[in-house]
Formats: sequence, C-alpha cells, structure tokens
Amino acid sequence: MILQYFFFLWLITEGVIVVEKDAKIPRHPHLNIPNLHIMMTLKSLKSRKYVEEKYNWKHQYFILNNEGIEYLREFLHLPPSIFPATLSKKTINRAPKMDDEFSRELRQPMGRGRMYDKRNFD
Repeated sequence: MILQYFFFLWLITEGVIVVEKDAKIPRHPHLNIPNLHIMMTLKSLKSRKYVEEKYNWKHQYFILNNEGIEYLREFLHLPPSIFPATLSKKTINRAPKMDDEFSRELRQPMGRGRMYDKRNFD
C-alpha cells in the first residue's frame, strides 16, 4: 500500500510513465519499485480508463487522462492546484530584441576575408 501511494504520487506529478514490458526486471529504473507491481497497477488503472496506453518496441507508455487526475487527487487527498507536469506550459526565456544601431556596435568589425589572407594576393 505504501509503494502504491508513492507510485500514485509520482504519477500525478509527472503525468506519464514508461514501463518496459518485462516482468522479470527486478525494479523500475526510476522508482525502485518492482516492475511487475507497476505493470499490474497500471493495468488496473487502464481497465478503469484512468490512463491511456501506447505500446512501442517492448515499452508501454501510460499517459494520465483527466479522469485519472481526478481519481488520484481524490485517492491521495490532494488540492485541485496539484496537476501533472505534462499539463503545465514551459516558459521560454528569450533574449530581448536589440535595435539595429546597438547591435551593429556589438558585432565584430568585418575583415578582408579568407581570400585576402594568401601571401601573393593584394
């Protein structure tokens, strides 16, 4: 039960999990929980339509949907302000645009180029 609690807490913070479809793996590489337990828990969540499964090359990708988010919030007694990282938008820090006059001063002066570096050429 404690492992299930920590797994559900991790799932609601991330929103997605990748599981290798091999029951003989002793532990999941990120969670330190037996891989078989994670597979069976996700199978249960999938049958209740709380996660969507995508399968590719012996790996299962489980994506938490809106019903699953509500279920995990209720199960873990979390406030509605907690939501998965897959639903949050990342802010992109971009450098402010510079004026042409200012940026021209920052550029290095133009040289003669590689063609003029040859010794016999003037």
